Amino acid sequence: MRSRGSVSTYWRTLALLLVIFFINTTINAQQPTLLVLDQTINVALSCLQTGETPKHLYDIEVAKGEYIEILCQQEGADVRMTIASAEGKKIAVVDSYSGAYGPECWRGVSANQGRYILQIEVLSTRGAEAKYSLSLPVKRNASLADRKRAQAQELYSRAWHFKNGTQRDMDEAYYLYEQASTIYQEVGDGLGEAQTTASTAALGFPTLTKRLKMDLHRYSLDLHRRFHERNGEAIALHSLGEIYVEDNRCSLAISCYKEALKAYREIGDSQGEIIALNSLAMVYCQVNQPQDALSFLKQALKVSQKSCDHSKEALVMKHIGEIYEEIGQPTQAAEYYRQANALVQ
Repeated sequence: MRSRGSVSTYWRTLALLLVIFFINTTINAQQPTLLVLDQTINVALSCLQTGETPKHLYDIEVAKGEYIEILCQQEGADVRMTIASAEGKKIAVVDSYSGAYGPECWRGVSANQGRYILQIEVLSTRGAEAKYSLSLPVKRNASLADRKRAQAQELYSRAWHFKNGTQRDMDEAYYLYEQASTIYQEVGDGLGEAQTTASTAALGFPTLTKRLKMDLHRYSLDLHRRFHERNGEAIALHSLGEIYVEDNRCSLAISCYKEALKAYREIGDSQGEIIALNSLAMVYCQVNQPQDALSFLKQALKVSQKSCDHSKEALVMKHIGEIYEEIGQPTQAAEYYRQANALVQ
């Protein structure tokens, strides 16, 4: 039979071992995952709670003068990539216009032998089956064309920091995007040119005139179609639709919104689908066809009810209530307003 002292020592030792095991497990869980050439890492994600932003770390080993491309394919997960040196010095942040679908890509040439630390920060998810796929499709000794690609990436990243600033900042962003686009075109990097053109088109007025904005969206649409990048197509089409609405060219706006809706449905982007349906409803209201508007909004409501975001569902209900109110059906309007208020309380 064990003495009281030996039993106490036994439990203290066991507790200490459990603590050590827990600490080691936690540290191991936080260790970066090595990303190597031609490997694809798939990460499934659940619906995020408000304020929740998961961060995942990856290591990339590089030789001096190597050119690499990091590709993150978003499928319902809006991510931001941060690339840093092994010492923690930030090199670049990548978070393009593409939202939760389509590619985020970074191109660079290593100055020294060592490693990069890549952080993937999940900003939001759409739907219950959101995921991202991470790969290193290119890793080689840098050619002259590769160095130009890396230069274009650097210009693009600098422009991204200016895009939401003052008018002077946006003018600087436009200048940098133009330089990056020219280089991408020169080296035949169609995806880089497409992303840069789309980002340029997203700049505000008066940096861009309406005519220039429309031309850029059309060119972006053409480039994304060439590379079968449906998310980029949908964004360009919806943006063109917005310009047509401003010009009161409603039939052209409806055509663009319907094409965007088809693309969003093909890639499974429920939020994009809701936005396109809502835009169609607003145009049909503008041309005095409220029943068609209600039809599109009720489609949007069905989609929003399957999502994680009840605020979208409430907003669609509010819009339905507004149309019922406008066509003289206050009882139906009041019911949709009541349901919308219940969701956001």
